[in-house]
Amino acid sequence: MNSRNRTSAVRATWILLITGLVAGSCGGTETDVVTRETDEGLVVTNLGSMEVAPEGTLQLQWRYQSDEWVDPSDVEMEGTDLVAIADPGAGRVYTIASQGDQVRGWGRLGDGPGEWQGVSGMVLHAGEVLVQPTSAPYVERFDAGGERMGRLEVGEPVTLVGSSDSLLIASSRSGPGRVIMIDPRQGTILNEVRTAPIERYPLDRYGSCWRLAAAQDRVYRLNCSAGRIEVLDPSGSRTALFEMADEPRASTEEELDAYIERFWESQSDGRPLDPIIRRQLDHVREGAAIFPKYTAIRADPRSGRMILVEQPFGDHGSDDATLHIVSPDGHHMSRIHTQSRIRDLAFVGDTIAMLVRDPATGLAELQLHLLQLEPR
Repeated sequence: MNSRNRTSAVRATWILLITGLVAGSCGGTETDVVTRETDEGLVVTNLGSMEVAPEGTLQLQWRYQSDEWVDPSDVEMEGTDLVAIADPGAGRVYTIASQGDQVRGWGRLGDGPGEWQGVSGMVLHAGEVLVQPTSAPYVERFDAGGERMGRLEVGEPVTLVGSSDSLLIASSRSGPGRVIMIDPRQGTILNEVRTAPIERYPLDRYGSCWRLAAAQDRVYRLNCSAGRIEVLDPSGSRTALFEMADEPRASTEEELDAYIERFWESQSDGRPLDPIIRRQLDHVREGAAIFPKYTAIRADPRSGRMILVEQPFGDHGSDDATLHIVSPDGHHMSRIHTQSRIRDLAFVGDTIAMLVRDPATGLAELQLHLLQLEPR
């Protein structure tokens, strides 16, 4: 991180109370406001206790399943009708429109033309489907019908996680929490923000699980265990910092075992998880040692609102999830309980596309919902 990034001051920092659940200007009664300033000059404001945020609802508009899907895990939206899904297990990408009546799919596993070793990331940007093949130093460009438009030479393998008005946002396995900002026209890396200093995020307190989202040229970096959200501008400078009031906790041995088993199932093509492989996955286990309470963050490109997904990690625990709707200035607007395990989601305006696991069949299902929030 350059000196400008290190010295930038955050003017407004918020604490979100999520233990029961929240916050913002929901008409709650504030307690004494406590502020502190870190050694970096960051002002952290504790807003105190608030009344519980109002419950929101999701109205199902349509749903779609496919016998072709192997293990779809990434869903993206552009507008409120076009949805794209990446299926890494099959090396395929799909676009779905008109309530599931128009479906296009392309790609397959292999080394030949139009074939990939897998799909590690995908985003929709300016009408194009941008696909990141596994371990490839480039991004493939397609139109919504699957016609190849060319490629962006990034120069190193990355994982596409989102896009904003003028940026593609990617993460990298070279460092947890590393943010890579890419020019969507040329594929060149414009900026990168590496993992925060260890003294600010000690692993025994925060773990090493991070998730990224982007909207309106803002990048949101979520620490899964602590629920800490950094807001970055295109230069990599932090412009806001949101913190949850609930404390991180250590994962139990049972939770870690379940996490490793599910992780290996998604990567192994049926190979058994023997003791040697378990030792090789110690770094994965270490990354989940502090319980990753929040499994995803997504941002609305229109409003800048965020959705945090809270659910048991891996496939351990119930098939329930809670969606937390957070305003761009850090107010917890609403929470929504669902009865489905969410693999991924995307939202634009009040439309949410969710890739869920059908509890009856165990199969993946795409659902499109209309978000309704209680008046504040």
